[in-house]
Amino acid sequence: MRWQRRVSVVDAHAEGEVGRVITGGVLDVPGETMFDKKRYLETEDDSLRRFVLFEPRGGAAMSVNLLLPPCDPGADLGMIVMESTDYPPMSVSNAICVVTVALETGIVPMTEPETRLVLDTPAGLVPVRARCRGGKCESVSLDNVPSFLLHRDLEIKVPGVGTIAADIAYGGAFFALVDAGDFGLAMTPREARRMVELGEDIKSAANDAFAAVHPDNPEIRDVTFTLFGGPPEGAEGTRKVAVVVSPGRLDRTIAGCAQLVRPPRNNEAQNYVGQLTHAFVAPWARGHGLARGLALAIEKAARDAGLRVLNLDLRETQDAAIKLYESLGYQRWGTHPHYAWIDDRWVAGYFYHKDLTGNGARP
Repeated sequence: MRWQRRVSVVDAHAEGEVGRVITGGVLDVPGETMFDKKRYLETEDDSLRRFVLFEPRGGAAMSVNLLLPPCDPGADLGMIVMESTDYPPMSVSNAICVVTVALETGIVPMTEPETRLVLDTPAGLVPVRARCRGGKCESVSLDNVPSFLLHRDLEIKVPGVGTIAADIAYGGAFFALVDAGDFGLAMTPREARRMVELGEDIKSAANDAFAAVHPDNPEIRDVTFTLFGGPPEGAEGTRKVAVVVSPGRLDRTIAGCAQLVRPPRNNEAQNYVGQLTHAFVAPWARGHGLARGLALAIEKAARDAGLRVLNLDLRETQDAAIKLYESLGYQRWGTHPHYAWIDDRWVAGYFYHKDLTGNGARP
């Protein structure tokens, strides 16, 4: 047999989400920025994605990542994500796979116990911290590109369903976020097929009804994923989520996340105050210090952004979270008796703040 094309790949996964990594056989892609290179592959030469991702060499249940030299001088490694139907600007699970493969194959030098590097992605630069031991990459954490809510309660007409409400948000790609309860879904495995069918219909309807365009890069546009969110459950108020990936499958669940909300640029009075919100660690990922690590990473990002105070609010039932944040120096200053309606009763909420400067947060 005579080989006409050969690439080297390493298969990896992030908690079951497969992210194949191309480590050789592709010298480079035309373009001055990583986004330009992504657009070239999308519009000029889609053959590589089809070659490595389509059957018989690949399948719909995986993504493929192309490693490239970085375009930005502040980055250590470039990456482009390729999925079954498109090229998302950024993907956290794929970034985890890329970093793991790059470190364990020696493409990027490994420093134990922690390696720090910066990824150059089509969505922007992504700082990464990898915990390493014995030549293995044990865990990866990263600061994703700036995320934001683009539209709240957008009314979308979905064929066969009717008019629904969806939030449109960005986190490396645009998502349509919907309440699973609006569709009678209990977020159980047996509902996977129904969620996939609905998710694809919702994504198409959202793109027909609304132009999702990134404010800083108009070429990043259109809803890529649908996320179903279940109701809060248990004392900690955890939620089940499911993300539908085209052409029709469920993404795996994230391990944890947290969000730093900065004040609007025109709010000079609160220009130095941020909000720590949406902190979440999946039940199966708890007990390994991830929640503390996320909180400390948010604090570092806040300091780097020039913020002096962080605000935080928690439900009174979130005992583990209350213990964690109070141990990190967050001061409780108030209580809201009707903070959340859960299980047919009002649950109180606690409000916290933390001085990030140690000098009374004075400018």
